Amino acid sequence: IKDFANIAAWHPGIAKSIGEGTDRTFTLKSGGDIEEGVDEADDATMTLRYRQSKENVDALPVSSYSATIRVAPSGDGSEVEWIVRLYRADTTNEPAEDKNDAAALKAMGDFIKQGLEGLKAKSEAKG
Repeated sequence: IKDFANIAAWHPGIAKSIGEGTDRTFTLKSGGDIEEGVDEADDATMTLRYRQSKENVDALPVSSYSATIRVAPSGDGSEVEWIVRLYRADTTNEPAEDKNDAAALKAMGDFIKQGLEGLKAKSEAKG
């Protein structure tokens, strides 16, 4: 997780990712590029905070988001918490169905679920 630019190594929904320093761009397998940047990386608490740098509502139906990924010891392994705060793609009073709250929550929920499953598979393969 800490290797921010290399999300494609563990997220099955991502075709490729590139980055430098605290910025990354990744291409979704479903199409579209997402640009993000790190706000904070804290080794002591194993927490990474980042946000979307450039809107792409065609790739994900959200206008902006920020996220926190936290890893904590749990028994013989680890537990990962991934929290995202987001705004739907269309913030007007009557958004289209593909740009409303439900669309934003489903797309981001699916993205996080795929990511957590990929992270688990990657960590278990190393274990």
